[in-house]
Amino acid sequence: GGSGRFNFALALEVSAPDEFDVGPSDLEAEVPFAIRTALSAHPLSRPALAASHWRFSAGDYAEVLRWLEFNREFRCKVEPVPS
Repeated sequence: GGSGRFNFALALEVSAPDEFDVGPSDLEAEVPFAIRTALSAHPLSRPALAASHWRFSAGDYAEVLRWLEFNREFRCKVEPVPS
């Protein structure tokens, strides 16, 4: 597979009717510093209840997904919210 392209896997999960969380797809995994920093600094993010998770409004879903998938500072495999 093309797993060499990615340094990390993130998963997006619905956390409430109007928001979703971004976090490591493997809950044991430590989020790399570059990704953690970028998520913390993202203007739309706020800390989620779980450690190493960040919360976003559902209305920003498409924008945040695109930002995660095409970010130049880190390369993530992103597992979108199951439809």
